[in-house]
Amino acid sequence: AHSPRARRPRSGDRLPRMVPMMEDQGLERTVDLARYPLASRTFRERCRLELDHEGALVLPGFMRAPAVNDALSQSLAREGDAFFCTKSHNVFLLSPDPDLHSEHPRNREVSSSKGIVADDQIDDPRSPLRALYDSPTFREFLRSVTGAKGALHPYADSLASVNVHVQRAGQELGWHFDNSSFAATVMLRPVSVGGLFRTETRWTNAGRWRR
Repeated sequence: AHSPRARRPRSGDRLPRMVPMMEDQGLERTVDLARYPLASRTFRERCRLELDHEGALVLPGFMRAPAVNDALSQSLAREGDAFFCTKSHNVFLLSPDPDLHSEHPRNREVSSSKGIVADDQIDDPRSPLRALYDSPTFREFLRSVTGAKGALHPYADSLASVNVHVQRAGQELGWHFDNSSFAATVMLRPVSVGGLFRTETRWTNAGRWRR
């Protein structure tokens, strides 16, 4: 087997964003480190135990209020550029199985309708979301808490690293098991009615009953 010869970049190609790895630019302005000391081994272990027991780790007030306000205003400025789509899927995000009946969870369809502001559109150099994502301290915190093997690295996909999820009235994100090993979500703005953001702690590994 062999891999195809790499094509030289052409004018107009979108290249992967280079991420600074050596310093935590803006982390202290973004995260309440007095409340959440990300570099503390004791704190990391406490978070790891909670994640393992509950299936989700919730850190209220994780980002400082000014950072949340900045991230929200920057996101709203790009909301008009969001890509919106609606898709039907099952909770496993897999193709239907014809050997199972139509009401089996593998074949029952739910709907997701959302908008996404992609990574390359989050281009404000002062972005708190960018400061958080690029932070080696935050990356090591995630690695330690999730038990990931080896170092964590930024996405090579220039659209997928940092996304802002936009949902308008009547839209929803259907129940599903994530394809990724873990996800870190920052809630920038609460809703006035509805809009529950839920995880189910009793299930893990795409269907195995946990407790």
